Amino acid sequence: MPRSRWSSVTYVGMFLLTLVLWLPFSFKTTGLMEEWGVIRIMETGSQLFFITPNSPLDGHRMRPLEVFIHSLAHALDPDSFLFFNVFQLLLMFGKMAAVYWLVLQFLPGRRLLAFVSGALFLVYPADRALFTFRAIHIQVALCSFLWAACLLIVFIRRRIRTAWLPLPGAVLLLLFSLMTYQVALPLAMLTPLTALAFVHWRDRRLWIASAAGYGAIAVALGYAYWALQASTGATYEMGLVAPASTAGDVFDAIGLAYERQVTGWATAWRGVGFYRPLEWAVIAGTLVFLATGVWVARRERDNEPGRPVSARRYLMVAAAAGAIVLLGMAVFLTIPTDRRQGFRIYLLAMAGSAVVLSLLLFGISRLVRRLRDALFLMLAVPFVALGYTFALQDHQFFVNNSLLQQQILQDMVNGAPRLTKDSFVVFLDHTQAVEREYVFSYGLYLDAAVNYVYGDQTIRTGYCPLKSPSMVKITCTFEPSSLHISGQDVEATVLGID
Repeated sequence: MPRSRWSSVTYVGMFLLTLVLWLPFSFKTTGLMEEWGVIRIMETGSQLFFITPNSPLDGHRMRPLEVFIHSLAHALDPDSFLFFNVFQLLLMFGKMAAVYWLVLQFLPGRRLLAFVSGALFLVYPADRALFTFRAIHIQVALCSFLWAACLLIVFIRRRIRTAWLPLPGAVLLLLFSLMTYQVALPLAMLTPLTALAFVHWRDRRLWIASAAGYGAIAVALGYAYWALQASTGATYEMGLVAPASTAGDVFDAIGLAYERQVTGWATAWRGVGFYRPLEWAVIAGTLVFLATGVWVARRERDNEPGRPVSARRYLMVAAAAGAIVLLGMAVFLTIPTDRRQGFRIYLLAMAGSAVVLSLLLFGISRLVRRLRDALFLMLAVPFVALGYTFALQDHQFFVNNSLLQQQILQDMVNGAPRLTKDSFVVFLDHTQAVEREYVFSYGLYLDAAVNYVYGDQTIRTGYCPLKSPSMVKITCTFEPSSLHISGQDVEATVLGID
């Protein structure tokens, strides 16, 4: 079989591995928190494809493409979150395919090793933001960066006339990544240096690629600085970066980052059996992994035998992958509120962890003389199964909160099918349904969700927790003819939550 055809089969297998993560849930998950606020701004007619100074999202002007993916998903289907789900799936497939391709460049002929690395990256259990739309822009940024790195390597390595075409693509993807979220900035600074694995430092294409890459970084940082100065409003970053952080705090966070790449597997193990209905999906994902792995191993053996890779090259790749764990989360080290979280800060770092683990399992499998690839796959299977257990349960968490939100909104529509303009609706929360972080962010985004459901931006919403003090300190005082919510006297239409 031609190499291009069996390579396509490998990518189909990787797409199926990603699709399994959505099969139990379909594509109906909605936004949960800030996504509602972003959609409310778009529903008022504001464009958010490119955030400009003094716009409704002025505080995010240093990341002008931060909500580009939200705007595109909303433009394609303003009546649902379908394309949020579709884009999330494509981004996860894209980053897995990029890691597969990159490993293959640095370790030629090791297709099975590259495939296992990509699969482990897909479900690596060190971060709990894999499926939340709150972090979809970070997925966009890291996926764009990884493919920018792929295109830069294509430009440097291929010596044909059309090999110039990947260079502008790499520059645009790198710009897109850094102007969406700066998660890949430390790695982007070092990416041109990785080309020394393929060419001499005097190589002309290396210098051209380096100039283009650093030029893209300069443009992104220059724009961020200009945007900062172009408005007097505070930026999101100003509220996060501490005036000073001790070296001890930073090193503790670095140690914790590496620790979580290991303890994440213990977390995944503790979740085994927790959601029994998801076990069939874990089995399906593991079987797809095995089937694709067997295919890759057989074709690798039949079509590409005898390309030795030195032990030194393996060690260099392992060291680089280990460094990616730090570089992939380094932008969060200056943010005291974020650097110890297990949420969104390791999404790029896990690429390094996946490659290190794959190399470790690969090395163990090389200790035997026969059936090495079979042993390699068998060693990887428990980790893939645990990864799927973790990923599917993480997805289930966000789906559950989405379903709860949908039920609350459906009850509202059933109780009040029509509301006049400028209505004020009060939700009386008898069951603490809204008193959760991922249910309208403790009610903060309930107003935006109601506006979206009714298609009316004039409707205002109040939320009254009746069984416990609100996390966001909402107070409700009922009077004979009025209701006092959080210090504002209003005449209200009262709608209870059963």
